[in-house]
Amino acid sequence: MEDFSDPRKNPFTNDPRSQKGIEAYHRKEKARAQWFADYRQWEKYRMTLGDKVSKTFETF
Repeated sequence: MEDFSDPRKNPFTNDPRSQKGIEAYHRKEKARAQWFADYRQWEKYRMTLGDKVSKTFETF
């Protein structure tokens, strides 16, 4: 554990994840960003249109 944490033996620029792990992380973050954008849009619709928009985000 000490060797892994030592920047001389494992520089900070070295990503220990596999390429598959890196791609999975990017997919997860992209999906998360899209979810937040959709949620913010629903919130704006709720504020503007009130009850004309579905009451829960899941049904939006």
